[in-house]
Amino acid sequence: DQAYAEDLAQEEELIFICGHYEGYDERIKTLVTDEISLGDYVLTGGELAAMTMIDATVRLIPEVIGKESSHQDDSFSSGLLEYPQYTRPY
Repeated sequence: DQAYAEDLAQEEELIFICGHYEGYDERIKTLVTDEISLGDYVLTGGELAAMTMIDATVRLIPEVIGKESSHQDDSFSSGLLEYPQYTRPY
């Protein structure tokens, strides 16, 4: 969730290990501090889940997004739904 992404954004270094098929070698659990699940469904690999967490986390690092207040107005940051968005007409 967003709060977890905010916690991850404070870390100095992150390593995401992606499982395939039946997961990953059991010995890796000695190196892992957290396991992340995006939901109750099966993917062919963990890359999409890792990219989702990376995207949600990196955008919270200062100076990554041009306008610093952008991510503070996001719907999940405040717990409220965001206002409707409309494209500019030609």
